[in-house]
Amino acid sequence: MQILKEKNINKDSTVLCMCAGCGKNVEKVYQNNLCKTCLTGIFKRLVTVIDSVRHTNSI
Repeated sequence: MQILKEKNINKDSTVLCMCAGCGKNVEKVYQNNLCKTCLTGIFKRLVTVIDSVRHTNSI
């Protein structure tokens, strides 16, 4: 398990972490240290790959 590095603390005393995908400082990082926007983009690309495999296997 990777340990997240605290990058900044904003004025509300919220710890900001750096996203591994886009490099922005965000309050929450998710799987593979990605922000929600980056993780959503990855899932959208995965859906198209899964659907293409699903269609080729059904023939």
